[in-house]
Amino acid sequence: MPFCLSQLKKEYEDSFFFTSNKECIEYLLLENLQPLEEYAILVTGNEAWLFTPHFIECKEVKQILYEGYSNIRYQDKVQNILCKLDEFSLPLPADTAFERKVYGDYFEKRGCRVMDVTKQVCKAARIKTPKQLEAVEACVQINESIYREISKKEAFGESELTLFGFVREKIMEHTGFSNQMIYDFLAGKRTAQVSGFPTNYQIQKGDTLIADLLPRNNGVYADMTRTFFAGVPSDKQNYIYEICCEAMEKGEEALAPGRSAGEIFEAVALIFRKYGLECNFPHHAGHGLGMGYYEAPYFLKEETETLQENMVVALEPGLYIQGEFGIRIENNYVITLNGARRLGSLPIEISSYILTFGQSSAEMEKI
Repeated sequence: MPFCLSQLKKEYEDSFFFTSNKECIEYLLLENLQPLEEYAILVTGNEAWLFTPHFIECKEVKQILYEGYSNIRYQDKVQNILCKLDEFSLPLPADTAFERKVYGDYFEKRGCRVMDVTKQVCKAARIKTPKQLEAVEACVQINESIYREISKKEAFGESELTLFGFVREKIMEHTGFSNQMIYDFLAGKRTAQVSGFPTNYQIQKGDTLIADLLPRNNGVYADMTRTFFAGVPSDKQNYIYEICCEAMEKGEEALAPGRSAGEIFEAVALIFRKYGLECNFPHHAGHGLGMGYYEAPYFLKEETETLQENMVVALEPGLYIQGEFGIRIENNYVITLNGARRLGSLPIEISSYILTFGQSSAEMEKI
């Protein structure tokens, strides 16, 4: 049984536990249940019960129940699930949206005192196990390979949508499935708006392109950002980019067990303040990640939660010049005993992110 539930069972001996959170379910069962959309887990004694109204192509199936920790693919569990329906089922039709209150009422009426453990599971999951750290590192490698592929692209004639279609294909090549990735992918003046989805906008020479990609694989996320340049960056773009790199360096130096989230934010904001650009930095300086794409601690001003060994965090300094362009870079780190270790090896130097825009090979070599 996962550590956090074992502890809770000792503390609340007469209670039963459930969660409706997708990431928590995956964390507790230590397997990828991606095909499921809505479900809950109930721990009773030594057993863990997973409930979901997820639809299966069988008219007789109104509820699905999966018991245990099988590594068999989800589709192969159907027969076991059907066998259990006669023994224990919930009075909800297959197309009913999940409501945790319904589950709570159902068990309470049968003498069970239930407790939603979502918050406890999320807190425990902030400290990564060796297996989770390995999975996050693998996900970072997927992200880095995508950025290397983008770097080779010719930007002339590309739109945000066509270039993002290329990204999706490469993600699928690495993960083997259509990844429900979270992302920002935008170019031109829109990059000054911080975030957005790809459109039919045709990339122009001199544009910046922000690619903030959060692929998910083996139950964990990586969260990295790179800013690309369509052709040779302007002097102003170079200037802003170098300031973001300086802020990243200072943020990295501040990462260590015992440091508060607010201190990490201040380390990054101090650099922007030095150049009179703090007002051009409208978002957090980073956050935890792993089981979720955003996890505590959140690097915001006056946040007091402290870093702990084996947390995984993202640093993401960014500056946005309204009406012109935005620039953001982001790396992932694991907190170590004495500081932090960066995951991956993708460079941040601006020269690695200049996309050809109708230039010849000789012209690009001069950049």
